[in-house]
Amino acid sequence: MPQVEINKEGNIILKPLSNDNSRQSIFQLAQLKGVIFQGILTIFLLLIFIFLITASYFGGQAATYNFLQNNWTGGQDQTNFPNRTNNGNNNPGSWTKFFSKDSQVIASSESITLNTSPTSQIRDSQSDFDAGIKNQVDTSSTPGDVKLAFDLGDGSDGAITISGNVNCQTTDISTADGDSTPDCIATNITAAVSAGANSLTVASTLGFYPFDDILIIQMFGSGQGNYEIKKISSVPNSTTINLTSGTNYNYQSTGAQIIRVPQYTNVTITSSGVLTVSPFNGAVGGVLVFKASGTVNVQAGGLIDLQGKGFAGGSGGGAGGAGGSAGQGGLGGVWGPGENAPGGGGG
Repeated sequence: MPQVEINKEGNIILKPLSNDNSRQSIFQLAQLKGVIFQGILTIFLLLIFIFLITASYFGGQAATYNFLQNNWTGGQDQTNFPNRTNNGNNNPGSWTKFFSKDSQVIASSESITLNTSPTSQIRDSQSDFDAGIKNQVDTSSTPGDVKLAFDLGDGSDGAITISGNVNCQTTDISTADGDSTPDCIATNITAAVSAGANSLTVASTLGFYPFDDILIIQMFGSGQGNYEIKKISSVPNSTTINLTSGTNYNYQSTGAQIIRVPQYTNVTITSSGVLTVSPFNGAVGGVLVFKASGTVNVQAGGLIDLQGKGFAGGSGGGAGGAGGSAGQGGLGGVWGPGENAPGGGGG
């Protein structure tokens, strides 16, 4: 574009621009166009970003109408979900609210407690639902807790590996218990025990120590089959064992025994191993009990074997009709030797 000038005489003179000025004008014009293009592009991208965020937000909201229906048996607390509308309408009435089932389960290292206190709340109407009004509904007429207890022991007898035939009642298996007496040593009760008693009179306290767990079991006679595990508080003499808590059952002066309960960590019975106890002899035997806080691994071919270790059978009748003797036991026959009717078999 030419440059316009007026001389002293008042004449208009047109002069062409120099090459440098022409280039500068063209460069400035190109810069201006670039700035305008970048601005338009930025605004376009910003509009696209806003559109995507808005679509994502409203699309997500449309997919999250989470209600807990009244035929469900559990789930999260309804109050975790705010009131929402669907196509402009209020939330439907008659929804049932359930507390989270997980909040009703209390787990510890020794038990699981199921809380059965009232947990359901019914919204009776639309107005109740909107106002947050609810009615309690008892799940039981006498709500309470159900506790499932399990005691795997403290592992104080360490880990054991059984190879060959091992009698726990007569063998000191564990090297961690610090004594040389059998792991499952047993003795019989010699004086009647009333429910709630915390002291036992026994034939011998050898092998029983404070803080040992013991199994008390009535083998025959009144209360046959009753058993419980208790902890020893003290052993004051050779015939008395004191307990940390009272017994749950009565025990007779005959037919009841106590057995030390070893508390292992891991128990491994190899393919050639057999873990067993002595047969019941009328006073002790016939029962194997232990705890394991880790794993019990019975390998293929290995056995925990109590076959033939319980009550002894009676002898069969002789030739010519002679009577056989009764076997042991308070239910299947009469304890002690004796004769059945002529020609009869053992008990």
